[in-house]
Amino acid sequence: MSLREASVDAIRRFGVNRTVLYSILTRGTQGVAALASIILVGRFLDRATQGYYFTILSLVAFVQLAEFGLTYAVMQSASHETGHPAFELASSPGSHVSNRLAALLRGATRFNAATTWLGALLIAGVGTTILRSADAPAAVGSSPWALPWAAALFAVAGGQLLNPRISLLEGAGFVTEVWRFRLQQEIVTAVALGTALVAGWGLWAISVTYAVRAGLGVLWLNRAWRRDYVARLRLLHANASRSYWQHEVWPFQWRIGASALSGYLIFQFFTPLMFTLKGPTIAGQFGMTLALTNGLLTVTTAWLNSQAPLFGQLIARRAFGELDRVFARSLKSSLSVVVVIGAVMSLAVVALDRLQHPLAQRLLPPAAFALFVASTITNHVVFAMAIYLRAHRREPLMISSIAGAVVTPIVVSYAGRHAEVTAIAGSYLGLTVLGLGVTTAIYWSRSRAWHSDSYA
Repeated sequence: MSLREASVDAIRRFGVNRTVLYSILTRGTQGVAALASIILVGRFLDRATQGYYFTILSLVAFVQLAEFGLTYAVMQSASHETGHPAFELASSPGSHVSNRLAALLRGATRFNAATTWLGALLIAGVGTTILRSADAPAAVGSSPWALPWAAALFAVAGGQLLNPRISLLEGAGFVTEVWRFRLQQEIVTAVALGTALVAGWGLWAISVTYAVRAGLGVLWLNRAWRRDYVARLRLLHANASRSYWQHEVWPFQWRIGASALSGYLIFQFFTPLMFTLKGPTIAGQFGMTLALTNGLLTVTTAWLNSQAPLFGQLIARRAFGELDRVFARSLKSSLSVVVVIGAVMSLAVVALDRLQHPLAQRLLPPAAFALFVASTITNHVVFAMAIYLRAHRREPLMISSIAGAVVTPIVVSYAGRHAEVTAIAGSYLGLTVLGLGVTTAIYWSRSRAWHSDSYA
C-alpha cells in the first residue's frame, strides 16, 4: 500500500469521508473567519460599537429561528424518503417518492415565506427597543445603528427564503454538493465581511455579509442540475401536499422548532441581556467571547451535522448497528478536536491577559472565558446526542429544551444583577452539566426503545 493510500485509509477510519471533509473545511473556515472578524472588530470598532455589533448579530439570529425547525425537518424528511429501499425503483418523475418530495418542497416553501417575514417584523420591534435602551433620548432615525439594523433584517430574511430548496437537496442525497457550496459560500462571505470592516463600514458590515450570502445562494440554486431538479418537483401536482405536511412533517417540525427557539434563549440571549443590564461595553465582551466559543461549537458539531442525512437513511433501512458505529466514531473524533481547541483557546486568552494585550480588554477575563469553553465542550456532547435522536424524525428533547430555556435566563439574569462575570459563566456551566445528565438519560432510554422490534 502506497503512502497516499495509507493516508486515505487512516482518514476514513477516523470517520472522515468527502462530505465530512467539506463540512469540517466549511466550519473551519467559519471558525477562522470568526477569529479574524473578532480581531478586525477590535481594531476598527470602538468598544461601544462592538456592543451594538454583537447585539445585532444575536438579534438577527432570532429571525433565522422563525423557520421553526423547518430546515432540519425538511432535510430529515427527504433523507427518509430517499433512504427507503425502494427509492431506486421509484425515483422516476411522477413516482410516489417524487410526489412526496414535491409535497415536502411546496409545503416548506409556503411555511418558510410566511414565518420568515412575520419573524422579521416581530424582532424588528423587539430589537429596536433593546438597541434604543443605550441611546440618549432621540429619534430612532438619527441613531447610527438604525439603518444598518434595518438592512441586516432584510438581508437575513431574504437569504432564509432559499433554505427549503437547499435542505431538500441535502436530504435527497446531494449532501456533498451542498457542503461544497457551503464551503465556497463561507469563503466569499468571510472576505466580504473582512473587507467591509477594514473599509470602515462599521455596523453595515453585518448586512453586507448576509446580502452576499443570500446572493451566492441564488446563483447556486439557479445553475445546472439544481435548477432542473427543483423545477421538475414543482411541476408535479403534489395533490397530497397538505395531508403529507400535516401528518408526517409538522408533528416532527414543531417539536424541533420549540427546541430551536429554546436553544436561542440559552445560547443567544447573553449579549442582548448584558446590553440591557450592563451596557454596550460589557455586552461587547460577552459577544466576542461567545462568538469564539459558539464558533468552536459550530465547527466541531459540523462533523456530526454532515452525517445527519446518512443517519436518517440508515434508520429508514433499519441498519441500527451501522448507525451506532458511525455515530460513535464521529462523536469520539469530534469530541477530541473540541477539547484540544478549547484548551488552546483558553491558554491563549491567559497569555493575552498577562501580556496586557488590547484584545484582552475586548474579551471576558480568563477564568470566565475558560468556564464558557467548558460549557462548549459539554454542549458538544449534548448536540451530538440530539442529532442522533432527531435523525429518527422524533424530538424527545423538547421538554428538556423548554425547561432549560425557562431556567437559564432566570438564573443568568439573577447572576447578572448580583454577581461578576465569572459567577455568571459558572452558573451557566452548572446548568449545562445538568442538561447533559438529562439528555444522556433520554438518549439511552429512547434509542433502545426505538431500535426494538416494535419500532415503526
